[in-house]
Formats: sequence, C-alpha cells, structure tokens
Amino acid sequence: MISSVGRPRIALYSHDTMGLGHMRRNFLLGKALAGSNLEPNVLLLSGAIDAKSFYMPQGVDCVTLPSLYKEQAGKYSSRRLRMPLEELISIRRRILRNSVAAFDPHLLIVDAAPLGVSGELDSTLRQLKAEGRTTCVLGMRDVWDEPEAIAREWVSKKNWEAVRTYYDQVWVYGDPTVYDTAREYQVEEDLAARVRYTGYLGRSAESIAPTVDYAEMPESYVRPFSLCVMGGGQDGMCVAEAFLEASFPRGQAGLLITGPFMSPNDMEKLRGLAAARRRLKVIDFVPEPLSFIRKAESVVSMGGYNAVCEIISFGKRALIVPRVWPRKEQLIRAERLRALGLIEMTHPDDLGPDVITEFLRNDRGGPSRPSVRINMDGLAKVSALAESLLAAKGFEVGATIFGGKRER
Repeated sequence: MISSVGRPRIALYSHDTMGLGHMRRNFLLGKALAGSNLEPNVLLLSGAIDAKSFYMPQGVDCVTLPSLYKEQAGKYSSRRLRMPLEELISIRRRILRNSVAAFDPHLLIVDAAPLGVSGELDSTLRQLKAEGRTTCVLGMRDVWDEPEAIAREWVSKKNWEAVRTYYDQVWVYGDPTVYDTAREYQVEEDLAARVRYTGYLGRSAESIAPTVDYAEMPESYVRPFSLCVMGGGQDGMCVAEAFLEASFPRGQAGLLITGPFMSPNDMEKLRGLAAARRRLKVIDFVPEPLSFIRKAESVVSMGGYNAVCEIISFGKRALIVPRVWPRKEQLIRAERLRALGLIEMTHPDDLGPDVITEFLRNDRGGPSRPSVRINMDGLAKVSALAESLLAAKGFEVGATIFGGKRER
C-alpha cells in the first residue's frame, strides 16, 4: 500500500510521434509540479530520442521508450528500430505497464491520447483502475482538430469510453475565451463536468533552464535578429527555406533553429543557403528555444502549442505558418489568435520568401493590441489542481506532512 505520509509521486505520459510538442509540454509540466509546494517525485514517460537532452530539475527523471514516427498520411511506424509497428507497440506497452507499476504513482497525467498511441496504455490503465490507488488525469491542448474529424476519431478509437472509465478529470491547457473545447467538441454533460480549464501554459524569464547557456549564439547576434523555429522540424522545410531566402531589414540578422528530426539532406541544403548570405545562422537543435524567442525582434514559426504559448508570453510579434496536415489543430488555433490580434498568420499554401520579407519589414514594434486578455497562468493552475487531487489522498501542502518521512 502507498503511504500517504511519503513524498507524492506523479507520472506523466506523452506520445511522441511528430515533433517535440507533447514531450516538451510534459517536461514543462514536470518542472512546474516538481517545484510546487508538494515537492513530488515526477517520472516522465516519453519516446522522444532527445529526452535526456532536456534540463530536468531535482525530483524529475525520465523513462525513454523506443521511438515512433508519424508519417504525413497520419500512419505510425518505428522511428529507428527495424520492426513492424505491432511489435514495437507491444514492447512499449510492456515497458509502460512495468514502469508505472514500479513507480506506483499517486497521480498519472496522460497527454492528449486517452489510451496512448495505438492503445499502448490500455493494460496500464486497467491495472491502475483495478488497484484503485492512482488518480488519472487526461491533459489536453486547447484545440485537437476539426470537430467533425474528432467526432469520428474519438468514437472509432473508443476515446470517450476510455475517459469515462479511467479518468477523474480532464485538464484543458487553454482559455475558453479563445477556444471553448468542451463546447466545440460537444462533450457530453457527464464528461464536460470533469473538464478543468487551466489557462495556457505561459512562460517567463525564470522558465529558462539554468543549465543552458546558449553558447550557440554568436557575437554578431548582439545586433537585432529575427528567429525562425519549427519544433521537431520533420515537416518544416518550406518555412525554413522561405525564411532563409527572405530579405531582412538593414542591420538585422536571421537565426534558424531546425529541430532534431529534420533530414540530413534538408539540413545540408539549409546550411548552404545560410552560408551564401551574410548574417544568417542555422542551428539544428536546442532543447529549450525560450532564450532565443525572448531576445528576438520577431519570430516566424509553425503553429505548435508550445511555440505559440512562448511567443505570446513574451509579447513577440510573430508570423505563424500552421501545419494543416494531417490535423487542422494548428490552423484553427492560429486563426483564433489572429482574430484576437495576438499573432499574424499565413496559410502554408501562400507562403514564400516575399511573405516573410513583408512581415519582417513591417515591424510595428510588437504585436497589435489584443482584443481580450487571455489566461496564461496554466502552470500555476496545474500545480493547484494536482495539489487538490493529492490532498484527497492525505497529502498536505507544506513540509509538516513529510516531516522526517519524506521518502518511502
């Protein structure tokens, strides 16, 4: 049995099939939870190959799963191991079940997919429900996809049934004034009652990992520079090329961060484009781009959840080029935020160097005045929600509950 006077344990699962968004969000949540008043031990369960490159504070560690890859058509395959998907999922399922059983968490937070990729969490969730010791929470972005697509997918995958069976709460990392998730997806009343809107997961200067010194930034970048970021980078080539071929304002440099999943051939081409012009630099990967976003004059980015939150947190003028396939999630979010005056947006079909040139030259000194103030305090709300759920298990905020028995 779990002792309620030990240090609480929180596990976070993220699937990792396209880009870095899910994993980066869970690292961010893990750091916030580890630094909360409960001071829990936090175990991240992720298949991203670069997981160990990310800063992990005291109290946070990671189990790295064999990696998956999401193709443009939306199908999954093994990223590195030479085996069929069914075999890889079977391996991941066993690792997940055994890791969670060994860690024995008081709270499990699952990112986005109620049953995990290809149902790999099914046996873990059944085990936790049978034992009855772990509270399970589903954590969701504000936007999932077009409502019609979600209606089909969630019924076919039995996701609603899984939420009803296994999850005590659903945390939506967004603000309903931007996108009312429960209403947009017509969530049934009993499930909508489990939804908690946290606000967006905003960032601050204090969020920058202390072990990252960003030595990649050359001396010349003391001058003003514009930044282009694209998450994992596996489908960002058109944005990267347009950025490097754009005309920059006099005295301004350009910095491109491509992401770890961009192909070597594409990287070589981009480095060649940058080498042919002055004041352009290409970096393949940094675990945390927040320092660059904070220093940049303006940002060109794909429309991933994390990038958008970071851009808005620092009030940066941004041109968002959303991914439109296989999901419309980024497009929907970008359209809503543009309507509120928080970002500028262009459809990828309309993108070219001239579009980025016009954006860079039309610097109005920051984003236009937003029509509403949106909630960016999601990290604090997540910690408060976790504390509330763990309080029901006998934990109390502050050091007195732990006393001399902080570890089991």
